[in-house]
Amino acid sequence: MTHRVLLSTSLRSGRRASGWGEEISGALLLGVVDPGALTFQVERSIPVPASRHRARRRAVRGICAFGGGWAVANATEVFLYDRRLERIEAAFSNRWLGDLHTFSSDGEILYLTATAADAVVGIDRRFQPVFQWWAGDEPPLRRYLHPHHLENHHRAHRGEHDFRPLNPQRERFHLNHTFLTPEGDLVVNLPDLDPKDETPRDEVAPGITKFWNLTRRRFHFPALPHSVWGRIHDGISVGDHHYLGWTERGRFLQLAPTGAVVAAVDCSVPLGDTTGHPVARDYGWLRGATHLPSAATGALPDAAETARFLVGQSQLNLFLVEFGGADGPHRRGPLKILGLDAEFAAQRRDVGLAVYDIAAITAE
Repeated sequence: MTHRVLLSTSLRSGRRASGWGEEISGALLLGVVDPGALTFQVERSIPVPASRHRARRRAVRGICAFGGGWAVANATEVFLYDRRLERIEAAFSNRWLGDLHTFSSDGEILYLTATAADAVVGIDRRFQPVFQWWAGDEPPLRRYLHPHHLENHHRAHRGEHDFRPLNPQRERFHLNHTFLTPEGDLVVNLPDLDPKDETPRDEVAPGITKFWNLTRRRFHFPALPHSVWGRIHDGISVGDHHYLGWTERGRFLQLAPTGAVVAAVDCSVPLGDTTGHPVARDYGWLRGATHLPSAATGALPDAAETARFLVGQSQLNLFLVEFGGADGPHRRGPLKILGLDAEFAAQRRDVGLAVYDIAAITAE
């Protein structure tokens, strides 16, 4: 069985400072994954408009099936492409959408990670805003905000502040992904909330984790160990488990419903160099993942079956990560990339090139 997938990439250029990169290029790639041959055949490269609010920011970011087509983001705007990815049918941006990352959907609302504003914005199928959440409205999170976070938020409400232009005052939580639980709860990642850094190491406040449940207004995954610290990306609930990329150590994790780590698969790609973040030098930049269903119907795996994921890494490395089955947790790959044009093939040698997001389209 092969899988048609859509993936976005970014290319950071120059030296990063205080977490800010200068993304000067990026691509949206449509292609086919063949798990048997361990290949990814590129079929098309789809252009995505550059950000109108951040000069030279051309990274392609979140991608998600929505509204009968595909929602695709750059750093400050989200576009609705038709199902064939041939034309843009709608676009949306507002002052909250600074440093967009990835997003999720319940079919009716597309939830956008407004990272620079420490917020989540929801838009409906007409691409109109219908939902807004700010971390500072939650008392357990507000205690971690600094004065400039509060002031910028209040100024934005008065129409005096726009989070889209690059700002040296970094956001607090760097929320970079939302996901829906099997129960329908909306949860957001909080990568920059590290309990071990907020209190003495032997006095970590109980119940604080790197996830916030917007629906229930409380921390999510209460049993997530504090040893899972630093950068995280993605998040996929499949069956009874949750899966995410622990970028800080280059591992793809399987979590129990409580958040306890069930298994970890090493997907690190030590680069020996970096555009500014030491994690990339030692482990690569693990980001972008999608579940590859075991049947064309998209059926979820049962306890005896293998749960398979396509996971992205620096320099367009793609791994198949599998949990369950006779072989236990393991990875295969990296996949051989076929059909890249000469310019993109040359970019693969750049340590700044990374996968950003991945979405599965069909199984054939």
